Amino acid sequence: MLAESFSRHIQRDEANGITRLNVESDTGMLRLTDLGWEHGSVSRQFYEITDGEPNSNKAQLHWTMRFRRPDTGLDVRTETHSTLQSTSTDFHFSASLEAFEGEDRVYFSEWERKFPRDLN
Repeated sequence: MLAESFSRHIQRDEANGITRLNVESDTGMLRLTDLGWEHGSVSRQFYEITDGEPNSNKAQLHWTMRFRRPDTGLDVRTETHSTLQSTSTDFHFSASLEAFEGEDRVYFSEWERKFPRDLN
């Protein structure tokens, strides 16, 4: 099985007042049962904001989930990407989902939504 890893890096751009946070978490591939199921996930997160500008915020997430059973040749994974930002009146969310069997993409969808901010 592959080893797990975790990292968190904060970057500060003093000249422009920007703070960035990058987080990556990789579970490695874990054996789930005596039946041979394996599972792994990788999460990559990115956050950014500029001092004094709360609507400069940006959150991005890329998540990979994988399930496999080597003795049967089963190997499936999903890839999701999502972004959240805001304006003074709305939250803006976008996302995509891909599903794979082996290396063949078998499904794809993407969304964009806007939600009014309720500041009461």
